Amino acid sequence: MDITPPLGTPVACWNARSALASGIHERLIAQALVISDGTNTAAIVASDLVFVGRLLAENIRTEVTRLTGIPGDAVSVHASHNHSGPSLTDRKSNTSELQ
Repeated sequence: MDITPPLGTPVACWNARSALASGIHERLIAQALVISDGTNTAAIVASDLVFVGRLLAENIRTEVTRLTGIPGDAVSVHASHNHSGPSLTDRKSNTSELQ
């Protein structure tokens, strides 16, 4: 799934970095691997982000459950730690994720 944010989104990772995205070199993606033993099903979600915080992971788990029925506690959410990806953190507090 293409998760490339719009131009103008803050670029991630370093506090001294205040740049906004001004172009797209490669699209950012999120992928999922779903596995099942016939009784239990789990999903691994990987994204081209610098990190996935608690709020974003909870939102992803909720949406995966809504769309697939896979329980949230069987959904593992990961980031590739892409330093060129977007920042989803409010820079003022450096703690709360944007929705």
